[in-house]
Amino acid sequence: MRREIKTVILIAAIAVTTLNGCSSGQTKGEVPSVTAQNKTEASDIAAESCTITYWMSASDDTTKKYYTEAAKRFTALNPEINVQFEAMPMGGSDIDVKLNAAILSQELPDVIGLPVTQVSAREELLLDLSEQIQAMPDIDDFEPGVIESGRVGDKYYGMAFYPNPTVLAYRSDYFEEAGLNPDNPPATWEELKEYAEKLVMRDSAGNVIRGGLDVPVTDATDFYMTFLRQADAPLISEDRTKAYVTDEKAVNAFEFMAELSKQSIPYSFGKSDEYPFFKGNSAMGYATASTILEYIHANPDMKEVIRFAPPITGNIQSAMCANRVISVTRSSKNPEAAWKFIQFMLSSDQIMERARQLSVPAVRKSLTKDFIELNPFMNEAVYAYSSVGKSNPAVAWWSSFGYHLRPAYEKVCNGTPAADALAEAEAAMNKELDGIK
Repeated sequence: MRREIKTVILIAAIAVTTLNGCSSGQTKGEVPSVTAQNKTEASDIAAESCTITYWMSASDDTTKKYYTEAAKRFTALNPEINVQFEAMPMGGSDIDVKLNAAILSQELPDVIGLPVTQVSAREELLLDLSEQIQAMPDIDDFEPGVIESGRVGDKYYGMAFYPNPTVLAYRSDYFEEAGLNPDNPPATWEELKEYAEKLVMRDSAGNVIRGGLDVPVTDATDFYMTFLRQADAPLISEDRTKAYVTDEKAVNAFEFMAELSKQSIPYSFGKSDEYPFFKGNSAMGYATASTILEYIHANPDMKEVIRFAPPITGNIQSAMCANRVISVTRSSKNPEAAWKFIQFMLSSDQIMERARQLSVPAVRKSLTKDFIELNPFMNEAVYAYSSVGKSNPAVAWWSSFGYHLRPAYEKVCNGTPAADALAEAEAAMNKELDGIK
């Protein structure tokens, strides 16, 4: 019912929305066909001038500066299209607030960057770009996940452009203290557990005073998703309508994390300033690539001791890699110009500009070497993790998944059997989903 109400409001808003710009006579929300027969390029736009707006998540000045400069660069190349950037919040719930307000005020942007999980949840907001994407002459140069991240069913609503993997960093000096070879980091679950047990330091009462591996106790979504991905757990039913976390692989992953938590100082994964690893109080720790880079920039001397393990193998080698999809909204009166801007943002020049300014991994295969050479210290690991990493499943009800799974994880870390906690979470999620239908 909630989804139906949201859709009715959206349709009403779209029906009366008007935006200034270079509409070329097409029906609002339609992008001209891109076929060999009519020889129309997706990037062709009307000659008259127009203004398009685009929203991207950005919380720091460096990211905001990049997006602002990208808009100016595009307009310099395409004087007939003026582009205005507006920063969006980072979190999914905050994004929902902004989007819902924009629907009611009839002020949705032309171009928007959404977390992968929001694409399905906001499908009715987005324009079907399947024809345009499939017609791109260099489509094979993009990593497969770039294309698939924007797919809902048989439609493609955009392309991923901002991978941010969660990587495993370690202190080479602490490895040496524990008699471990810093050139031989852990590569499997078994080795990760073995290393954590050798690296942990305790006081006389047995309390952890320096962790072997950071294991958060709260706000741990990206952390436990890392291990669920390595376990190759299904997470959702085959028809994508139900939660499925009682699978043996998921149960084993939660039990394994509970074991690892014994070698850690408790902390919240949602607060990077609390990470024991960044305070010198842990030998190994998972963090997003962007968070690690911020830490290195603030503490350049740590570049000498911090290193990166390869993506860990559980049942498979995998990682958690959040991503964002760049899309055109259905309400845009200038979808041709909006699509041209998306092509610009996915160009080699802009991909490498994001790599230079924001250390965002390259999403084109042809740029892999260039990306790594920009910063071999960090980028080789970032590329390895983004290559095998997966984002959260793109289902409209993902927020419910996290809402129920986070407390289940916390219960398991505090001693509740994993099978019991996950069964309770799965039942609650599916009951909620049944009530929405």
